[in-house]
Amino acid sequence: MKKINKSGISLIVLIITIIVIIILAAVVILTLSKNNPIESAKEATFKEDIRAYQDELNMYIAKEYQQSAGMRDWKITATEYEKDSTKENYNNSVYKYLNSFKKKYENKLAIKDDMIAYVGFDEKEKNWLLNSGIYMSKKFTVQYINEYGEKLFPDEEIAELDTEYVFYPKEKEGYMPLQTEISGIATENTTITFEYCKISYDFIFKGLDSSGSETEDTSNIVAYTVAGLDQNCPDTWVAIPSEYNSKPVNQIKARAFIKSNKIKKIVVEENIENIGMDTFEGCSSIISARINTKNDINASFMFQNSSLKEIILGKNISLLPNCIFGNCKNLEKLIFCTEKNISLNSERCFEGCNSLKEILLNSGNTKYVLKDGILYTNNYEKLVIYPVGKTDEEFTTDKRTKEIGAIAFCNNINLKRINILSNIEKIGDSAFCKSNIIYANIDCKNNLSSSYIFQSCSKLKEIKLGENISNMAYCIFSRCTALEKIEFNTEKDIYIKDQRCFENCNSLTQIVTNSENKKYISDNGILYTTNKEKIVVYPSGKVNDTFSFDVNTKIIGRYAFCQNKNLKEINISSTVEEVDEGAFSYCSNLKKISVNVKSIKSEAFYYNLNLEEINIGNNVSSIGYRPFGYLSKTDYITYNGSMEDWNRITKHSNWKNNTPITTIHCTDGNISL
Repeated sequence: MKKINKSGISLIVLIITIIVIIILAAVVILTLSKNNPIESAKEATFKEDIRAYQDELNMYIAKEYQQSAGMRDWKITATEYEKDSTKENYNNSVYKYLNSFKKKYENKLAIKDDMIAYVGFDEKEKNWLLNSGIYMSKKFTVQYINEYGEKLFPDEEIAELDTEYVFYPKEKEGYMPLQTEISGIATENTTITFEYCKISYDFIFKGLDSSGSETEDTSNIVAYTVAGLDQNCPDTWVAIPSEYNSKPVNQIKARAFIKSNKIKKIVVEENIENIGMDTFEGCSSIISARINTKNDINASFMFQNSSLKEIILGKNISLLPNCIFGNCKNLEKLIFCTEKNISLNSERCFEGCNSLKEILLNSGNTKYVLKDGILYTNNYEKLVIYPVGKTDEEFTTDKRTKEIGAIAFCNNINLKRINILSNIEKIGDSAFCKSNIIYANIDCKNNLSSSYIFQSCSKLKEIKLGENISNMAYCIFSRCTALEKIEFNTEKDIYIKDQRCFENCNSLTQIVTNSENKKYISDNGILYTTNKEKIVVYPSGKVNDTFSFDVNTKIIGRYAFCQNKNLKEINISSTVEEVDEGAFSYCSNLKKISVNVKSIKSEAFYYNLNLEEINIGNNVSSIGYRPFGYLSKTDYITYNGSMEDWNRITKHSNWKNNTPITTIHCTDGNISL
């Protein structure tokens, strides 16, 4: 039988005892950490102090109500910690409202909208306040980085009471910040990152003499223009310097960076007075730019077809020239800093910018406001820009708005229905041109007196015009190839300004009126005055090759049949008294006309290139300015009267201008012209 080693057993027992003690100690520590009387006391004190501060604040508020006889319409917000009542920021100090406030709570507790708010960063204290109803500030981490992710300043942690925020960059020698500010609305803790472009001297500089011409004579150089970027430049986030060789850099040459694949982000400050055309056109790598030239941009095609995603336009920029952002399909963010009158110079300004869903502003802008990403003047009186890529399918003008700016909705891809209320007094040139609108309800206060308003809206099918509309301006509906129906509700005299009003509206077969209209009626889609004395509009898409006039019709209105491509023969009897200006102009398939009215106005049958036969009756007593201008298939007129009768007709001195007519065949002979 083996002898038991007692010392070995003692060692095993000792080890087991130590393990048990460690386990018990861990359990005790965990228990104490959950029910630590010291921590519990701190939490209770913290919460009690907050309750006491809120009670004290409520007393202050009650006193304000009493002093204002219940008319208190303000709320207290205090974020400063100034004790001295003579200091300027005392009115925004917590100490002004809470006499018992303790220094240890500075930068932890503040006041927002009559409530105690927590503005600290202590996670333990935040947990204590969960579900307490106390307003918790948002934590912002602000970073300042360069192209390589290097931190130019230490990160900052900032607590903000408001969900709306705005932060500004710091100045850093050798760099320019890309963002002039970063603002927005925070629903959670947020990281703000300012990006800095390096002031680079790796551009290609060309010397300029006093006349602004390029020179290589260093003695004549008074300034420099930037002609490109050295391909050996190590940086892709670059800023243009204000000086080179101790001379100002004040221009960027036309096509300087065209189709460059080097620059990703660039800053152009107000030392640059002029930028040439096509500067960044087709740049495949450019993502962000901040442009604040001294003068307005006049450079057409500046960013066309580039990869630009974000553009910040500085305080000096208000004019956007032709195609400046044309086909920038990645452009998402456009930020305006200007307080000048913004002007869009071309309907192609944002053509193809289908990713642009909202316009942005710098904070504190007093000239403009935003609503749903749409840019207005600050009182909402003028709608300036409706983003091309905004996804809404229907839009109704704001009741405060009086004007829709030129090109405001141009090229919009998603909007299908537009309702223009009667408070609108003006619609600018090309306001909706090239948009995808299908239906337009227009009840604006004044006439449609601007040009091209709906030009080239290729999907527009139906238009309803309100009681105030009577003036059809130059090319207002031209090239609306899908337009089928127009409803007139006006009782004013309709005035069609130009022969191109319904140009290429080849689907337009119906002009209608509301049933209560006392001025106009519609018959077979043709618009007449109520007694049919005047034809106002004959739809340009009607397919008839001839037309019989109503016996009551006395006047064929201004441009009434203009641009019709189906009419081949017209017989206008003596029951009609007048063919007004341009009435049958540009009827491309009209071959034969017989006219026996009293008065043929200017350009009545102008530019009918296929017109082969012209018959004029002896009832005609006056002929206006070049009514048969630009014909190509006939050189004579058949007149149903004598030569003496023809000579008695009152004719405009330039009735023969631009006409090939050389002979008048009268019943008793020919008159050579």
